[in-house]
Amino acid sequence: MAVSNAELSSDAIAPNIEHLTVDYVHQWSLLCGRFLAWERQQILLAEADAKKREQHRQSLKWLLRLTQLLHSMAADPDFPDRSLAEELEGRLLQLESSWRMFYEAMPAEQVERQLAEVFPR
Repeated sequence: MAVSNAELSSDAIAPNIEHLTVDYVHQWSLLCGRFLAWERQQILLAEADAKKREQHRQSLKWLLRLTQLLHSMAADPDFPDRSLAEELEGRLLQLESSWRMFYEAMPAEQVERQLAEVFPR
């Protein structure tokens, strides 16, 4: 399909790029939400097998990396919708929390210290 010069004018492309970018960030945020819902059902509430746990680890790793990338783009002062940077920041916090919960085990000493603070003897 050939594209005419009229279709390539900056007036026609610029609004489309802005709209597509905003839509993409919204779709990405929805994807993160769906992943977190899947994580809750399949990993937290169910007995996940090794294959599913590895799928979770790899998916979460890439979601974190790509969300960080998108967030840096949306945090740019020239980004058309500033509220999306806040939305992506929230998603980053959720994804980072998941990573810490599953893949950064708390040392036993810290567990004991926190339990002693909450439940003094």
